[in-house]
Amino acid sequence: MDRKRHKKTPPFRKAKAVYELKTVREILRHPDPNPNVKWVFRKDERNKYEKLGYTLSQALNIVRMLRPKDFDISSPASSDRHAQTVDVYKIQDPYAPREKPRKLYMKFFVRFAETPDQADQLVMISFHD
Repeated sequence: MDRKRHKKTPPFRKAKAVYELKTVREILRHPDPNPNVKWVFRKDERNKYEKLGYTLSQALNIVRMLRPKDFDISSPASSDRHAQTVDVYKIQDPYAPREKPRKLYMKFFVRFAETPDQADQLVMISFHD
């Protein structure tokens, strides 16, 4: 008797927040910082801005002041169909000396407010070169 072989399905990864690429792009396209959006940095080891030599205010200024025209936007190819894609923004470091420019890579996701008195959060999940 032959056993039937079943295809292995990849495990489904539940997203911790809703990744809204369009929303991130709209926020960045806005000429002024959106008052309904609160910028948040994750507090884990994935934020490398300190290792890159930035203070938190410098890192926030880089994010707040730049607009999509300054970004090279690419979504990483994912082999897992269920994985959520995140925009990757590649920018020129505004604090770097002109002789040796650095490129910074950032990823964002949006955490929507649960109650009307809260603000949406634009969360940076990566900041590295």
